[in-house]
Amino acid sequence: MTKIFDMLANRRLFLSLGLWVLIMAWPLGSAQASHILGGEITYRCLGNGLFEFTIKVYRDCNGIPWTQTAMALQGPQGTTNLPIIPGSPDDISPRCPGSTYLSCNPPTSASNQNQGSVARYVFRGIVDLSALGPAPPAGYTFNTTQAGNGIPCCRPSIDNSTADNGSQTLMVKMFPYRDPNTNLLLSPAQLCDNSPEFATDPTSFAVLNPVDTIFMQSLAFDPDLDSTRFGIDFPLGTSVTAPYAYTAPYTVNNPIPGLMQPPFVSANNIPINQTTGEIVYQPTTQGTFVMVIKVSSYRCNQLISEVYRDFNLKVIPNAPTSPPVFNPNGPLNGIFTQRPPFIRAPFTLPNGDPSFEGTYYAGDTIESFVNAEDAFPSLLGNPNDPSTWVPVQQSVSVFVRGSQLATNFPGYNNCVQPPCARLQRINDTTLPPNPPQWQATVLPYGNGTPAGFGFTGTVQSGVKIVWPTACSNLPRGVANCGVLLSSNKFQINAFDNNCPVEGRDARVYTFKLINVPPLPPARIRGVSVSPTNDSVTVYWQNPYGRPGAIIDTVTIDSLDIRNYSDQNSTFQRKKSVSRRIYSFKQYRLYRKALDRVTGLAASPWVRVDSLATLDSSKMVDASPSLDLAAFDYLYRVGVVSRCDSVEFISDSLKVIRGELLFNSASVTSTFTWDSMSTRNPYIPQHCFPRYYIQKQSTFAGVGIWQNVDTFFAVGNARYVYSEITGIPCRDTISFRAGLPDTNGIVYWSTTPNIALKQSNQIAPVELLRVSVDTLPNGTGELGISMNWKPGPSGALGGYNVYHVLDSSSLLADSVAQSWGYFDTAYTLYYYPDCDPNLGPVWLTVAGEDSCRLTLGTFDTSNYHNTIYNHAEYIYCSRNRGMSLTWNNYYKWHPNLLKYRIYRSDIANPGYVLIDSVSPAPYDSLNRYLDRTSLPSGDFYCYLVEAVHRDGMTATSNPGCDTVYNPLVTYNHIRRVSVDTTTGLLSLKYIFNPVDIVDYFLLQRQIPGRDFVTLDTFRVSDMDFATGVPTINYVDSSAKPDRESYSYRMVVVDLCDVSIDTSDVFTNLLLTGDVDKFTYPKSATALQWFLENSWPQNLEYYIVNRDDVATGRTRAFIPVWQLPSPVVRNYVDTVPQDPSPNALGRFQYYLTARERNPNRDDFFQEELYSNIISVIHPPRLFMPTAFVPGAAGGNGSFLPSGIFIDIRKEFKLEVFNRWGQLQFETNDFFKAWDGTNLNGDPVEQGTYVYRVIYTGRDEKTYAFNSTILVLRQKD
Repeated sequence: MTKIFDMLANRRLFLSLGLWVLIMAWPLGSAQASHILGGEITYRCLGNGLFEFTIKVYRDCNGIPWTQTAMALQGPQGTTNLPIIPGSPDDISPRCPGSTYLSCNPPTSASNQNQGSVARYVFRGIVDLSALGPAPPAGYTFNTTQAGNGIPCCRPSIDNSTADNGSQTLMVKMFPYRDPNTNLLLSPAQLCDNSPEFATDPTSFAVLNPVDTIFMQSLAFDPDLDSTRFGIDFPLGTSVTAPYAYTAPYTVNNPIPGLMQPPFVSANNIPINQTTGEIVYQPTTQGTFVMVIKVSSYRCNQLISEVYRDFNLKVIPNAPTSPPVFNPNGPLNGIFTQRPPFIRAPFTLPNGDPSFEGTYYAGDTIESFVNAEDAFPSLLGNPNDPSTWVPVQQSVSVFVRGSQLATNFPGYNNCVQPPCARLQRINDTTLPPNPPQWQATVLPYGNGTPAGFGFTGTVQSGVKIVWPTACSNLPRGVANCGVLLSSNKFQINAFDNNCPVEGRDARVYTFKLINVPPLPPARIRGVSVSPTNDSVTVYWQNPYGRPGAIIDTVTIDSLDIRNYSDQNSTFQRKKSVSRRIYSFKQYRLYRKALDRVTGLAASPWVRVDSLATLDSSKMVDASPSLDLAAFDYLYRVGVVSRCDSVEFISDSLKVIRGELLFNSASVTSTFTWDSMSTRNPYIPQHCFPRYYIQKQSTFAGVGIWQNVDTFFAVGNARYVYSEITGIPCRDTISFRAGLPDTNGIVYWSTTPNIALKQSNQIAPVELLRVSVDTLPNGTGELGISMNWKPGPSGALGGYNVYHVLDSSSLLADSVAQSWGYFDTAYTLYYYPDCDPNLGPVWLTVAGEDSCRLTLGTFDTSNYHNTIYNHAEYIYCSRNRGMSLTWNNYYKWHPNLLKYRIYRSDIANPGYVLIDSVSPAPYDSLNRYLDRTSLPSGDFYCYLVEAVHRDGMTATSNPGCDTVYNPLVTYNHIRRVSVDTTTGLLSLKYIFNPVDIVDYFLLQRQIPGRDFVTLDTFRVSDMDFATGVPTINYVDSSAKPDRESYSYRMVVVDLCDVSIDTSDVFTNLLLTGDVDKFTYPKSATALQWFLENSWPQNLEYYIVNRDDVATGRTRAFIPVWQLPSPVVRNYVDTVPQDPSPNALGRFQYYLTARERNPNRDDFFQEELYSNIISVIHPPRLFMPTAFVPGAAGGNGSFLPSGIFIDIRKEFKLEVFNRWGQLQFETNDFFKAWDGTNLNGDPVEQGTYVYRVIYTGRDEKTYAFNSTILVLRQKD
């Protein structure tokens, strides 16, 4: 890359060391309510109609605090509150490391801060737009509000607009988009577009300096690589339809003072560069200026979104005591002027001017150098005394931001559209995919916020952007949109370590990626047909060569001359050739069929193959649809280039058509062929094209071709070659013509062939009948007997039997010749697809001559078919019986007299005639129902015999089936049980696999209602290989802890008739409560209900209990076994546990066990009830008297009890007879020792106490009673 080192002395950004002095001198202002500096709204598509919207708002920390935690977004979807993201707001005030002068801490409430302190608020949330249709022409608008969770008032004082101290809104727009492929308008969900996004925060401050030139950057990118355009718009007002106006002399085309004019800035880039978003101005006027930067994105030349950034630019004067502002006309190394680093341009225009924009082809590896310099060091000393200023060398940091910049190492694939660009030091020569020698790091600004990826150096810092581009870096979804072009922007930032405010410079590098140049078409050389006529090979010119070849290895692309002007022509040519090779995607082979008679197109061009190997110069068409016997073919080759798959097509060439005729009288072969094209530049022209004539004979050997002649073609008519061949018996001869080219490749014609045979023809053989044998052969196969009349003698050598499939005939067997004029018989056994038990078999017979060549033609008049008979027992009909269906013996119509029906069974294996019927119409099936009452379970076979009027008969295959009737031997539900872990109710049902049924209906009844069907189980869906067929069903809708459900199974036969219903089986429903008759002991009264269909009823119940206590997992233990199946209740005395861990809560479930069913196919079942929980109230025990100080445990008044929660409310009060309080405590374990509140012993007598306590059931109890105090006698 060309590196530009000339210093642009008049182009600088705004920040300088003097800024911190002037900031201290700048008044804080009195309108602290003015605190909103602007913001923007962007969105990203998440798919399925969901969009993530982001709202950014900037607050002046010199204004009032702002603690809002959500922002309302209005739009066509309604109002959606977007929450503030974690870590927001954050302080983005510009300052050097360690400085706290410019800060916004905390960001939500800091106020009265120095000028330049800024907080950033980010609100983000998901909005569902799936219900929206295509946007109207004016677009969908999404905006903030002022009321509720909107942007609070107000803006600061504004000098260029009516927005002075006004309220504002923010907005973004989605526009309608018409798909170029379907011409349909897309909804936001269908388009799934991502709006442009700003990569950096807006610039907020500049130093008043009419001679300094500032390049203000507004880097924005589109995640979809759609094209973007920058513009200036009006300040946003209180609604999206009422923007603020600019006040004179400011306009939308002149929004701020000091805009640079031509020739310094092109007129097209005033007031803003529409491509990069750069605004070039000189800070000539003090004040606060508002403007809106609008970023529009386009796809297929259609506007699809607009993002509006509303922000303020404050121009601040330099304080008298600060260092002088930068003077471009002063000395470049003077020590009395402070300037930030500056960034050099990486490109040079043809006129020598520097440029920040370069153009490359997709697939190029870009290496662009980034150079930032700081010509002036920091100054140390007294800021108010220039004589004390001492220059000190500064550190310069360079970082880069951009949507295509990799943010992960060493993968370099984390960007909007990989492959991504990466940063390297200038002296790092490694290229992707190899990792660089030094990794770029995330550099922070002085305020600690991330700046971007980069490096830090001293005085001069040089890095380079390395980007291995690819087709994927071009815009997505732009089919039918024209030229592929993506404009990729990288913001280059440089800042020093000046304090308290670091100096910064920023420029935008723009890399335009365009599609790789499309490759020219291939030059087709010729087409050649394989000897077997089943493939065609197409040849084209070698891809490398001078201009005009697919890969031009001579010329240099103009972009390479410009981008690599510092390299020699060999290097530049290598770049161009490498790109052309990269541009190649594939060859495509196309074919068009031509009518052999008219030469007109018989099909459109069809792509038959593709090839991605550039070095290849041929492709083979061996597709199954190739039919060289029926059509001529044209071929052409396409060359497809990368990225947008541009394709250029070659000229076309036709296969050489060869034809062969044999004259049996003169035993002469005549071979003719046509030309491949009128003129082919790769065919030696001499005087006339030269053809090789070759011949192949099966006697000489297949694949052995003999050169029989060389032919010079004259004109474009068909060419002719003749020879006397003779008649070698059963020989096949073939001819072909070959056209050689300059590379030694021979392009062969099609290869016609002809089988030589005797000239005398024999009449076709007449087939009489085909019939299925009634008895199988030794291997169990049924033979097909055939009878035909013999052909004439003489040249007849034998017969061939053919199995007819569709319109083709397949040789099934060969039969030796049988002389004479009597009928000839033959039995055909197994042959593929020739089983008479699977369907009718079509057969024919033909004779052979003495050369064993088949004589005669195959026509439908000589086809005969077997009779296919299908038997099926029908019992779901009123006319129950064995149903027979068979096809007609078609060849015998209309001479088919009748059909005879024969029956056989296991007990009587011989076939017995049972009936005769007339034939059905020609195209109809014959049907017969044997209504004879046949025993169930017996196996019967039937034969159908066709009878010809001449007495010939033909028999069908045997059709067999078993007689059976519905049967149910067992229908019981085995178990209905609750899963004690999940609480779900499950059912088990088994049945006998020999039962003749179709399906089962599981039904459930709730008390007081009718049975309803829960599910259907078909026998055909069940697996009988795993043992006893079982149906396991989980009733997830049941509530077994509340209801007693009755279940039954209904059995349905194959006629869809219910034939049996099982007994009812209920779930074991357990209920319980505290027993009221066991006081003072605590006990649980349990009741349950169960109805079962166990053959021997049940053996016993088991009561299982879990004593729930704090800190212990659930553990059930059996507490009682009830042997009587008729008992349905039980009283359980629970443990009287006084410990604090005893909760008084007990859980129960029942186990019911079946009595041994005494059946081999049944397992002894066990089922479980639901789990219940019973909470016992507390029991408090109070003494009725005590003797203070007495031994033996009766010397104090102390309560005791069970299931009392001593952690919660407890209070004991004792009163004398006059109602005076004698004792009180909140401690359950504190006893009354018989003294009053003063510690004096109370008199003997009766005292009243009141106690309040809390049970483990979380209820509070209270009662009053008396206690007798007795005194010991002295």
